[in-house]
Amino acid sequence: MRRAVLALLVLFSGCGEENSGGRVSGSLEGVILESYPIESAPVVHLALYRYRSPSAAPPKSIVLLTHGFGAHHAIFDLQSPRSLARHLVERGFEVWTADTRGSGNSSPRSLTDFKGWRFSFDDMVHTDMPAVIDFALKTSGADDFLWIGHSLGAPTLLAYLGTHPGIPCRGAVLMSPAIFVPYPGWKNDPKRAYFWSAISVIRWLIPTGLGLPQGRLLNRLAWAIPEPNFTWTAWVLSWFTGPYFINRENMSPELLSLALHKTISDMPSTAMRQLMQWGTVMDTFT
Repeated sequence: MRRAVLALLVLFSGCGEENSGGRVSGSLEGVILESYPIESAPVVHLALYRYRSPSAAPPKSIVLLTHGFGAHHAIFDLQSPRSLARHLVERGFEVWTADTRGSGNSSPRSLTDFKGWRFSFDDMVHTDMPAVIDFALKTSGADDFLWIGHSLGAPTLLAYLGTHPGIPCRGAVLMSPAIFVPYPGWKNDPKRAYFWSAISVIRWLIPTGLGLPQGRLLNRLAWAIPEPNFTWTAWVLSWFTGPYFINRENMSPELLSLALHKTISDMPSTAMRQLMQWGTVMDTFT
């Protein structure tokens, strides 16, 4: 009983510490991993990661990986052999990825709110991505790059490429893009209408300028529910949330638990409200 009470106190006590995501440098199974702190704007510090082969010549092209909302760079480097970053290095590419603003080891600050989390998707596209791309190209010596965006990383790359003509991007790949694709009868679909009407209400209940502490809550849950109980609790809950977040057919309970431990970050409430707004007014764009 005493442990349960203590666990609840720790779980709900804190929004004070950030989910760092674990910065790593050195050599990992023949792959050199380097981390670079860069500044995209005053007081906005981003964590940038470079994966390369120790024997490779300077690359003509590099690969840029951009993660999705509520995650950080480790989603591309979960665990060997489940690591897209290392897989690409083994096939001759130099890989760069960054923790987007407010995720992993990157700071959440913005030009309009020096106290923290009042930033939007636009800040990430127009302020942070130019700094990431410029630094990666200059440091690697590459002439151009290939871009892979996962989830919200996909519209991030589309928004950037659409507003920055002449950028030296040779090609782009969208992985599970967070993009609405119209389907037959979608405008009259009652489930879609109900979902977005509920989102419209929730959007006004979420305050701006906060870091929604999903990463910290998961860390505390993992502490309060020791293994293997955490793994199987997450697997059972995935029966209800799975269709929205994971494909259970190609994921084991252990892999799901590892992903929850390593890849989840807090989320900016201002950007979340912005994404919800796009969804509720998408009828006007199609």
